[in-house]
Amino acid sequence: MPIRPRWLGPWLMKAGVSVAVMLGLWLYIGHVERSARREQIAADAARAVQAALQARINAHDQARAEEAAHARGTKEANDALLPELHDARARLAVHLAWLRGETDQGGTRQAGLPATTAATGITDRSDRDALVAEDLQRCTDAVTRLINAKRWAEKEWVQ
Repeated sequence: MPIRPRWLGPWLMKAGVSVAVMLGLWLYIGHVERSARREQIAADAARAVQAALQARINAHDQARAEEAAHARGTKEANDALLPELHDARARLAVHLAWLRGETDQGGTRQAGLPATTAATGITDRSDRDALVAEDLQRCTDAVTRLINAKRWAEKEWVQ
């Protein structure tokens, strides 16, 4: 039987308890650190989600505000178009009356419009005048609308 000193038993017991306590503390501190990291990661993720949601809300609000501003500009342009269109059509009616020789505004009129070619198939003067009047009406409407659209675009996009 080997010889064991008496003091070795209590010393091993004390050392074992000390090692067990230190190991327990080390494991507990590791657990607390991991829990704190997990909570921090969860908090960071929640802040990131909240920031992303707020950014989406802000972008949506800004888009709605821009859309409302464009809608106001478009409504103003459309409201301005009708009087301009009526004015242009009235001036065209005066000009067509002058071309037909129905009015005497600013001098005498030359002897009629240029003759049509045989390719058009229009030989009657009233047909020719109606065709010219229709073409001029379309051109007047188109030019008035384009001028209005140009003003709208300059107002809305060039600021």
